[in-house]
Amino acid sequence: MTCVVGLLCDNRVIFGADSAGTREDTLDQHRYRTSKSFTNGPYVFGCAGSFRMMQIVEHCFEPPEPEWDRLERFMAREFPAALRESMKEHGWLEQLDERDMATGGELLVSVGGRMFLVQQDFSAIEPDRDYHAIGCGGPFALGSLHATAALDPPLDAKERVRLALESAQEFSAAVREPFFIEEYDVPKLKVILAPTHIRAEKEAPQEVKKVHRGPKKKPKQITA
Repeated sequence: MTCVVGLLCDNRVIFGADSAGTREDTLDQHRYRTSKSFTNGPYVFGCAGSFRMMQIVEHCFEPPEPEWDRLERFMAREFPAALRESMKEHGWLEQLDERDMATGGELLVSVGGRMFLVQQDFSAIEPDRDYHAIGCGGPFALGSLHATAALDPPLDAKERVRLALESAQEFSAAVREPFFIEEYDVPKLKVILAPTHIRAEKEAPQEVKKVHRGPKKKPKQITA
């Protein structure tokens, strides 16, 4: 019930999100000042789903130090294992077909100049583009990002994110202004392009630095 957009560009990552929270049973909607993107250690997170899940990831989760020379393997093993333990410790895990599942929600995770989608079953997969979007408005935002990627001269990165969120708001009733658009500075990495993936060579960033910030089923819950 939201839209969160992530865009990689040069040595920056830009995350944008709406401010709506929508109740599942009555569909009443309110705006919240809580940003749906934030940093935790060397990671930038964007969250779609329960606000409680966001709070756990931002304030309770202690993410492990990335293994920069085998990042994809690390994101498939050590990272989801640590995230699962944190969710379990704080009561945000449920059993579905004998598998541990987070209780609603997805994450966009940017680390080391790369971006991963962490799904409800804790799988972490890397899109083959330099952008992605999650939430119910995600498909509309992806269409906008695809269209603006081909513009010549290129459009400013933050403007692309803003247009993607506006597109999501136009077609999804659960996406609502004001938008939070935040830019994070990531130390520049040497990037190698493979056929369908972006590989970043080992040169570990320490902490992600925020550069700019925009304006500020179980029990029924308000979802972002």
